[in-house]
Amino acid sequence: MQAALRLVRYLKGSINVGLFYKSDLELKVTCFCHADWGTCAYSGRSLTGYCVFLETSLISWKTKKQNTVSKSSAESEYRSMSHTSSELVWIRELLHDLQVQISLPTILYCDNDAAQHIAANPVFTSVRNI
Repeated sequence: MQAALRLVRYLKGSINVGLFYKSDLELKVTCFCHADWGTCAYSGRSLTGYCVFLETSLISWKTKKQNTVSKSSAESEYRSMSHTSSELVWIRELLHDLQVQISLPTILYCDNDAAQHIAANPVFTSVRNI
């Protein structure tokens, strides 16, 4: 009950606060993701983080330890991009349901060239000598 009252007080006190966008502005969603390979000294798992912007306003962010141990920084960053892409699909669908028109493609920034190459060329070809 205390939490509900605190929430109502917060909403009442912040009634004039919001995110405002021009109606003639063509909105775009931009996202930055990053992974820190093998950060956890105990489990060896990597940390994933992302932040999503609608124009210049931050609308979503998250930092989380990855579920599995990655063998390389590229794999860690690729997992981060995959998780972030799922979040971006959800956000774009939410904006669509709210009747917010997003006609521009969503840009996902990642600082790992190997992970970007894997994402751009998802077909894995291996050479095997018998």
